[in-house]
Amino acid sequence: MRALTISRPGGPEVLEIRSVPEPSIGPDEVLVRVRASALNRADVIQRRGLYPAPPGAPADIPGLEFAGELEACGPLVATLQPADRVMGIVSGGGQAEKLRIHERLCLRIPPGMSFEDAAAVPEAFLTAYDALFLRGGLRPGEAVLLHAAGSGVGTAAAAMATVAGARVVALSRSADKRRRLESMGVHRVFDPATSNIAEAIRMAAGGEGVALAIDLIGASSWTLNLDVLELSFRNCERWTLIDSPQRGILELTGKDRFAFLQRIWNTKKIPHRALVATYLKDNAGAHPDLYRRAESLLTSATTDADATVRELALATLAQQKHPAVPRLAAALLRDADPQMRLLGRRR
Repeated sequence: MRALTISRPGGPEVLEIRSVPEPSIGPDEVLVRVRASALNRADVIQRRGLYPAPPGAPADIPGLEFAGELEACGPLVATLQPADRVMGIVSGGGQAEKLRIHERLCLRIPPGMSFEDAAAVPEAFLTAYDALFLRGGLRPGEAVLLHAAGSGVGTAAAAMATVAGARVVALSRSADKRRRLESMGVHRVFDPATSNIAEAIRMAAGGEGVALAIDLIGASSWTLNLDVLELSFRNCERWTLIDSPQRGILELTGKDRFAFLQRIWNTKKIPHRALVATYLKDNAGAHPDLYRRAESLLTSATTDADATVRELALATLAQQKHPAVPRLAAALLRDADPQMRLLGRRR
């Protein structure tokens, strides 16, 4: 079979069409006759010699996305048959006339969709779906902020979140891309350079902020994310998507999680402070970095927090065997009623 190969690291001139051995399939694999293959940044970086192919993938044949029809199926394949139209993601080798893949990694191409369109679906839409729903837990009626919303993953996320009934707030620096996003039915679209952008996003989300932020930029937008996330502890455990030379999923670090908790605490509202203490108590042991910073927040509960906050704060520190517990216990329970003082002694 023929394949597009990388003869050596370099520019487009190093790409050559060569004859290579046809892949053989295992019992639970299928052989796909590739009709279209998408181009991704990883392909370009691999061509330049900066992205080695993962183990098991062809070292010199790029291509992460494909669409085609099945030419053969292994004896254990149960869900597909020859001539089925499929699309999917592979670790490499997509820019060849044929490839092998496990049957479970194949997606059926919807009726009426061309091979060319199908080949551009898996990477963007599966990434967006994973971020929005599997990791983000987005629900109908919630607001979601999309950075770089005019990108491939961004437009896929905008489309799916809108169809799912979420309120989409999108950011894009391109006027043309903003118009395209608006034509897709996105709730509100902003230029990130807009003055008072955080306030504009919160208002577009209904006043309380967004339930989820999908960030395709990274560090430069992190402060904005913390400013516009709604004050809920669900967001303390959210995962945020970043796009960098090594794309991955980055959890809130201890510093950022504490910054978010501190932002909630600083509202000085009793329900919010009670939730902070509840979060600390329920996650005792899971995030030790938080407890090194907890003392300054919890001691301020002596002035305006109710008995529930004092109790939860003390319980949290006691559970951690925090060295400040004896001193804090007296401060936290100083003005509490007799029942609260009894609870404190029991700890």
